[in-house]
Amino acid sequence: MAASRGGKIKTALQILAISWYLWPFPARLSGVGDAVMAVAVVFTVLTGADYVIRAVRLRRAVDG
Repeated sequence: MAASRGGKIKTALQILAISWYLWPFPARLSGVGDAVMAVAVVFTVLTGADYVIRAVRLRRAVDG
């Protein structure tokens, strides 16, 4: 199963959030990393559910 667009966005958001945490930004910008990570978590859950649904449909198509 190929990676979905949502999965690619999720990966980009995770990379951005982790990079934000590692880069020495001023304290007043620290909340940006938290916000980006929160969006990444939402995308992770949604794309995970999407992959499970697609896998179940694919399995039913193969078995059907």
